Amino acid sequence: MPTIPIPGILGIYLIHKYNSNLEGYIQSKFIFILNTFLFYVTLILFYLTNNIILSLISMSIVWLAILYKFLISP
Repeated sequence: MPTIPIPGILGIYLIHKYNSNLEGYIQSKFIFILNTFLFYVTLILFYLTNNIILSLISMSIVWLAILYKFLISP
């Protein structure tokens, strides 16, 4: 269970980044959880279908959406 402190450290960092603005913190935390959920869905899709091409396509779509969100439209 060495990854349990990571969400707490991320929370402290995000609160510091948004200057104690809890609305920005909650929004960033929600986006993080949503992205994690989408990656798990892609992993489950691979285990259910055993189709690496379908999993790579869906993962690429998720990755491009993340890149668009954080790099192109900040």
